[in-house]
Amino acid sequence: MTTTVYNLNSIKQLIDLNGDRTNFELQFKIDSTDGSPFDVLIVTQEMLDSGQELIYQKADGSIGGNIVADQGLYQNYLLLLKSDEPTEVTVYTQIKDLPMSQPQQQPQQQPQQQPQQQPQQQVQSHQYQQLQSQQYSPINKRRKNNKINWSNIILIVIGVVLFVIVCWMFYKYFTKDENIKKEILDTDKLTHDISQSLVSTIDEKLNNSANNITKTLTKTVDNINEKIDGKLNNLHKEMNELPNKFDNKLSDNLNELNENISKLPVKLSNNLNELNDNISKLPSQLSGNLTELNDNISKLPSQLSDNFSKLHEQFQGDIEKNNGLISEAIGNTLNKAQLSKSTDLDSIKSQLNDISVKLNNEDGQIKNPLSKSLNKENLKNTIKNLKISSQL
Repeated sequence: MTTTVYNLNSIKQLIDLNGDRTNFELQFKIDSTDGSPFDVLIVTQEMLDSGQELIYQKADGSIGGNIVADQGLYQNYLLLLKSDEPTEVTVYTQIKDLPMSQPQQQPQQQPQQQPQQQPQQQVQSHQYQQLQSQQYSPINKRRKNNKINWSNIILIVIGVVLFVIVCWMFYKYFTKDENIKKEILDTDKLTHDISQSLVSTIDEKLNNSANNITKTLTKTVDNINEKIDGKLNNLHKEMNELPNKFDNKLSDNLNELNENISKLPVKLSNNLNELNDNISKLPSQLSGNLTELNDNISKLPSQLSDNFSKLHEQFQGDIEKNNGLISEAIGNTLNKAQLSKSTDLDSIKSQLNDISVKLNNEDGQIKNPLSKSLNKENLKNTIKNLKISSQL
């Protein structure tokens, strides 16, 4: 038994009951959790697709029923559930497969009161049983009429005629059904043959494709293996040759190092000899430099005397020029004193003092630093004489 819980609302809930089963017997039961009412209806897919109006049955908290389909005709049965208020329901289903029943050659006799029905409706009446619940009304029992009268005889005759017609219709229906089944069987055989041929063709193509793919993969794997083997062999050779190359390089480097080491004493001896030569040459170079230095020192007094004589001559010329300028300035001053009687002697004295100040420096010598042989006493005496003469 299968148990499923659904939450219902105003939108219908569609539940598939039989799936892909053709012959089956299904028992179901629906219970709401809190006993709330809900709407239920069982339809086929054809009825749902036809667009006809669906009339739901009201279930007061619980409802159950069963469906039997054993005619070999597939019908997809659906359970529709909905509720005005949100409700939780539990659906219990139990289904089992049934063998297909053999179609009857002769229809059974029916009562005279049974109305005429279409063959498809009769098949559906065998396949579908109405929901069983307390809300269903019991089937009305047929009443027997023991009274024999002409009206009953007429009704019996009409019933017999209708019975014959119904039997004839059933015969036509089942004959047609047998033809349809034969056509279906023929179609199934043809479809089976076609499918077998397609399957065999597809198998051959798949086998060929698989063989081609296998061959291609085998060739590819072989090529890859060959390349890998070649690279591995080359790598193995290089690895084998590597120690020899390393030994050769190491031996070459060691030989070169030994040669350099063997040459090192010779180079050191050469460098020592060169150093000894330079050391032996050093006294002669030093003596030569000292001789040159002594020559330069011996020449220095003569050069200094020459320079001093040149400077003395230059300074004598400058002194003579200065004396001439001084005498000229004194003469101009005396001339101005003689020409101008109103000239103040004090102004002459101040001018002479200015001249004497200009000619003197702080240490009592003439302001010209290059003249060392002149004394200011001579100039002072000259200025005094000029002052005396100016006073006179």
